[in-house]
Amino acid sequence: MHTLQDLYPDIPKAEKAKAVTKLKEMLVWIESLPISKLPYVEMGFDALDINLVKKLQGHNEYIRKFY
Repeated sequence: MHTLQDLYPDIPKAEKAKAVTKLKEMLVWIESLPISKLPYVEMGFDALDINLVKKLQGHNEYIRKFY
C-alpha cells in the first residue's frame, strides 16, 4: 500500500493530518456508493469494446514512439 508521502511527496508536514483526514473521508464516500456493494467480477480485454481496445493499443504505440 502506498503511503501519503508516496502519493504527495511535496506535502508539508503541517498539512499531512488534514490530507489524511480528507483521504479517509473520500474512502468512506467511495465505499458508501451503491456500486461499491456489487460483487467483484474479473474482466479481461475480451469483455471490452473492440474500438476501445484498438484505441488503447494505438495509445500504447504512441507512448512507445514519443516517450
